[in-house]
Amino acid sequence: MRTHLECIPCALNSYLRLAETGVVPQEKQESLLRELLAYFSRADYQSSPPVLGREMHRIIRKRLGDEDPYREIKQKYNRMMLDHYGEFRKIVEDSMDRFDTAMRLAIGGNVIDFGAKYLYDAMDTIHRALDHELALDDSKALRRPWKEPDPYFILATTVENSYSINYFCRNWRWRKSTL
Repeated sequence: MRTHLECIPCALNSYLRLAETGVVPQEKQESLLRELLAYFSRADYQSSPPVLGREMHRIIRKRLGDEDPYREIKQKYNRMMLDHYGEFRKIVEDSMDRFDTAMRLAIGGNVIDFGAKYLYDAMDTIHRALDHELALDDSKALRRPWKEPDPYFILATTVENSYSINYFCRNWRWRKSTL
């Protein structure tokens, strides 16, 4: 997959949003933007957008001396997802197919992105994932590895994008008997 020209403004917008949060000090914003523009001017657009994004974020982390400049944003959304824990659990428990419902909630959680397309409501995204037809449905293959699929493990990935999945999983005390 190659990078299309319209990917570049989206990538730069993710930096600008980061700068707007105050994570990038005012005195570094312009010079860091110039460094990113220089990088994009010489980047190989035959590479995929994630490859270019990885390098862009490496530059940002290096210049800021911060391994995780999105930490506060991710913590905010992690707290929000944990606040909805009971709602998500009830949705799964009340569904006809717990595996499918948990998988769809996880898909919604994975759509949440703090990069290119940050202009949507996170909870609306998760709830829409429950109702929309999947463009590609490989859920049968996903079910196969487990003798008894654990939808609660899949539900835990709803907060995957906040990178606090270990906290989330350690604090769930569900037993298989609840399935």
